[in-house]
Amino acid sequence: MEDFLRHASKTLPDKSPKIATMPTKRFDTTTESGLRAIVARRDELEPRSVIAERLKARKIANTKTSIVFGFDENEWQTDAQFRQKNILRAEKRDITAEKKKMHDMKMHLKFHTNISFGGEGEPIDYTQDSKMADPTGHIHEYTGVLNKQVEKFIKKSSLYFGNDMPIYKSSAHAGMESGVRGENNNDFQQTQEETAKLKKDLRACHYSLGDDKIEYTTDHQRGYKAYTTKEMESVRGSLAQEVKADLRKCHFELGHDEVLWETDLMRTQRVSGAAATEGRDPAKDREHAKQLKSALQKTSFIIGDNEEYF
Repeated sequence: MEDFLRHASKTLPDKSPKIATMPTKRFDTTTESGLRAIVARRDELEPRSVIAERLKARKIANTKTSIVFGFDENEWQTDAQFRQKNILRAEKRDITAEKKKMHDMKMHLKFHTNISFGGEGEPIDYTQDSKMADPTGHIHEYTGVLNKQVEKFIKKSSLYFGNDMPIYKSSAHAGMESGVRGENNNDFQQTQEETAKLKKDLRACHYSLGDDKIEYTTDHQRGYKAYTTKEMESVRGSLAQEVKADLRKCHFELGHDEVLWETDLMRTQRVSGAAATEGRDPAKDREHAKQLKSALQKTSFIIGDNEEYF
């Protein structure tokens, strides 16, 4: 009775020895373990309000158009303000010292400037390179000689303004002379119409966006040649007629084993005859049969070998 109360009631002390047992997973289901994993990761998700606020901000940012013309800070000041600030920040100048410095530089440039195109004490040689002696002695072998007539022509100065005889007459003078001689056949009405047409054309607005012919084609057609049907069929791969005919046939292979024309009775008699000739041990046969019978009379159930699910 005491043992029953000890196990049934929580108020009586438990004096039975405690045996350490491994926590079992026998009654865990797939649904329970899945829900437990979801609940364990519940803190990883953000609140719905935070997610909705972030999506709203992203949507507003995607619908905006931002145009940036630079990142330099604008300096809103005039040139007069800039010069006045520089004047205020400028240090006090010593006018007397600056004038003395400029006078010293001027006197130095005036009396102490030396210009030399050679070594000290060497005389200047004004000989041209073309008149200097050949240091190699072979330049005359590569020097061309001009024809005397061409050389004389090059040395001359030729000015050519044409050979037509000038006519010192004005356009009005020439027109009056042609009218007097009856050679003036001008059509004044046609001239007036051409003048009006030219004046109208000059007052009009002309726009020319190009006179190239529009080619309605694609880059693929322009880059690759358009082959004809005959050219495509000529390079298309084809099978030989023998191979094509063989592929269209039906092939059946029912095996390559040799047919054994033997009945079960013939096979049984042949095996019995071989066993009789070999000589089996009846005692071993009886022992083997007893072991098989003992194994068949046992009942064995193996549900699993994982200790966590016992």
